[in-house]
Amino acid sequence: MLKYKKINLVYIVVSLLLFIFYGQQIISAINVSDDYNQLFFRVIVLLLWIVNLIFIFINFKSLFSAQSKLVTLFKVLLILMAIVLIFLPDSKQSTGTNIFRGLALLLPFLTFFGFYAVFVKSDYKQLLPKLFVPILLWLVYVYYSQYNIIIASLDVENQSYNSSYVPLFTLPIVLCLNKKWLRISAIVLIAAVILSSNKRGGFVAFSLAILIYLFVTGVVSPKRASLLKRVFISLFVILSVWKLYDFIESAKDNFFLYRLEKLQNDGGSGRVDIYMQVINGITDSNFIQFLLGHGDNQVVYLTKEGYSAHNDFLEVMYCYGILVFLTYLTLHYLLIKKALVLYKRKNKFAGPMAVSVVIFFIFSFISHVIIYQYFIFLVVFWAMVLGTNDREQVDNKRNSRLNSLLK
Repeated sequence: MLKYKKINLVYIVVSLLLFIFYGQQIISAINVSDDYNQLFFRVIVLLLWIVNLIFIFINFKSLFSAQSKLVTLFKVLLILMAIVLIFLPDSKQSTGTNIFRGLALLLPFLTFFGFYAVFVKSDYKQLLPKLFVPILLWLVYVYYSQYNIIIASLDVENQSYNSSYVPLFTLPIVLCLNKKWLRISAIVLIAAVILSSNKRGGFVAFSLAILIYLFVTGVVSPKRASLLKRVFISLFVILSVWKLYDFIESAKDNFFLYRLEKLQNDGGSGRVDIYMQVINGITDSNFIQFLLGHGDNQVVYLTKEGYSAHNDFLEVMYCYGILVFLTYLTLHYLLIKKALVLYKRKNKFAGPMAVSVVIFFIFSFISHVIIYQYFIFLVVFWAMVLGTNDREQVDNKRNSRLNSLLK
């Protein structure tokens, strides 16, 4: 048992060290189209694959016998995605680009299995959030260190910075911190990042996630505050975020407010037009294309703007087919179901899990998750929650059997 605990700890530390460089590379390359061709990115992806494959091999028996529906679903999604990426790659890209794009897209699934194997055997639910604090701080530092350069290079009508999503996706993990001041600090820090990025979708997802988090934690907390105190705390947080927003907006001549006012006129940066083009492409598909998709990254060649679908469900359906689409829908369903179960049980993970589900669904609906690298931070959180819960259920059943034998 001690040997496995040491191996698990080594896996966590090595993986998180690589996440620091991986997150930095995502932020640096998220506005660049050739990120899969960058040598540093390729090296980090390969190292993460090697670490995960070794650890999965060591824990293959426990992963293979895992009874969790979500674990099984991740296995199915990995296999189906791999089939499309291998047999229907982007024909307009080089072999090297397709290989590393495929490795990057499949990496979150491997990472899920690795971290699930850790938490189903070891209790590191307090350690992991602590270790993610320096990762969050580093990601925010990298974000702001490149902020002025990226914003200055963009057209004034499109001054929004997608890299703000990278720190945002660490939010569910850092919300598991025991110390309240650390959780509040993380919320304020990520709020500053989102507001400075001018991303309307990020603003909506973050705001809704925090409101739901405040509600859920107010219900499940063993030290439930009085109604008056909870209202006061909620108003204080909203006022603080509003003052932060007001400060940032005044420094940027109210550009974010201008983008919100444009939302009705531009259809969310032309999303409605893009959605219709992708829907028409799906309806024009033959049986094989409907079943297995048109191939990886093919939406950008379908739309006249050369954009992705800006919607995971449409992107997955067109590129990867009905099988992956139904599996992806099931993933959303099972995660929502898991969040509700945790809420009913007043589980300590209920609040952060609700945040992860909100972020996952909103970004899947108005942007992308599954085809972007920051997905890896969500799956690490889910692996921690599922692994911890499965381990605790096994321990409870074992203790119940022992108690029954002793009676």
